[in-house]
Amino acid sequence: MEDAVSGLQSEKVARFTYPQKPFLQKTVKSWLWLLLLEVLTLAQAVPPGKRAPPPLPNPTAQSAVIRGTVVNHTDGSTISGVKISVSVPGHGGIVGSDTSDATGHYAIHVPPEKYSAYATKDGFVGQFYKDVANLPVIQANAGQETVADFRMLPGAAVSGRVMDTNGSSIPNVSLRANIKIYRQGRVDVWTRASAQTNAQGEYRIVNLPPGRYFLQAIRNDDANKPGRSFQAVFYPAAARIDAAESLRLAVGEEKRSIDFRLSDAATHSVSGRITFLDSGQPVPNMAIQVYPDYLGPGTRASVDAQPDGTFRLDRLTAGRYRMEGQQRRIEYHGVRPGQGPARRN
Repeated sequence: MEDAVSGLQSEKVARFTYPQKPFLQKTVKSWLWLLLLEVLTLAQAVPPGKRAPPPLPNPTAQSAVIRGTVVNHTDGSTISGVKISVSVPGHGGIVGSDTSDATGHYAIHVPPEKYSAYATKDGFVGQFYKDVANLPVIQANAGQETVADFRMLPGAAVSGRVMDTNGSSIPNVSLRANIKIYRQGRVDVWTRASAQTNAQGEYRIVNLPPGRYFLQAIRNDDANKPGRSFQAVFYPAAARIDAAESLRLAVGEEKRSIDFRLSDAATHSVSGRITFLDSGQPVPNMAIQVYPDYLGPGTRASVDAQPDGTFRLDRLTAGRYRMEGQQRRIEYHGVRPGQGPARRN
């Protein structure tokens, strides 16, 4: 279920119905794939204290070499310490990588295939390689070298502090550098980069390409935990992007003292009842959770429904939410003498 919690109301009622049949929500163990990807990535890393191996000099009949030079786009000087990673488009995982040397050169030995290449270094804008036709694909043929040069832009940055209305620092606030996009005929936002405030409320967003940005401060708190909640704002103090002030950043520019002052947010409640569609009887052992829609403002919350199917979620700040219900699994582990089946939730 998806709904918006309006600032003009204090409580909203929701009703759920489910088919009259055994219900168990299954979860895909996607973390196994993430773990595998992490292991593959670590396998490419250079152990601490050891020097990276030198570039392989020449391709063989069964392999290819991707070579290139990395330079500064503004003055043409070579850049050392840039990590270049290649992968097969659409398949994920890093096939090979290298770091540019003092002369800006790198070389990666790979099997013959079509690849994408990405260059990163702190202080510069991350960049995908694109050929003369502006296509982000490198064709690496067996026994041949392919040249892929990079011209990297120095990254821009924004820094400042986030405080409450009394001037006290607010930690763990997400600062987002957004740009305007148009989706299905309406204005939307897309986050180009982000950072989080430290214990002193300080933040710094780095490696931004030049452009026009709308800064946003959001802290998605857990409503089940005690503490203050704050209103999300666009810089300097706008509730919506239409009323926000944009920041224009040039190549390599840093804007400092872009500060925010956040107000305490009003909170609301959502309540409802979960029943089977056919009989109207309550669905047992349901866990309800809500979370902000599409990384928007709001709070996270969860609660177990009562035996009669009713539930109530409190301390939600204004925003657009998604709500999910999941039936807890009940397992039976045998029968004790003189007792019924033992149940474990």
